[in-house]
Amino acid sequence: MNNWNRANLLVLLFILLLSFSSKGISTTDSLITFINKSPNDTNKVNALNQLAQVLMHEDYKLSFSHAFKALNLSKELSFDKGMGNSYHILGNLYDFNDADSSLYYLNKAKAIKQKLKDYKGLASTYIGIGT
Repeated sequence: MNNWNRANLLVLLFILLLSFSSKGISTTDSLITFINKSPNDTNKVNALNQLAQVLMHEDYKLSFSHAFKALNLSKELSFDKGMGNSYHILGNLYDFNDADSSLYYLNKAKAIKQKLKDYKGLASTYIGIGT
């Protein structure tokens, strides 16, 4: 593909992205639709955690709700990675309001991430603990 075609393709993709965003399609809406249609599996846990992360600064209470739903489903499925991510999100949500709860959840996340050898996630959890 020559440079002219690449440039046109990039412009076309940019225009498509703008048209989608102008129609109100958001990450939040897409995740909610996915969650509502999904069976109780690891993909639903991941979507719940992602939605909790997205809502963290927009709707604090709703973010908690989705993180706890993800945690409970992760426990049902014995999905360690999902549990670790849920604990991490909960630790971050408690960060400014309840330091003890924040450390409790972040330490739970740390233990799971160490077990899974998720070093990137572990580093992020250490940052949360340090904060």
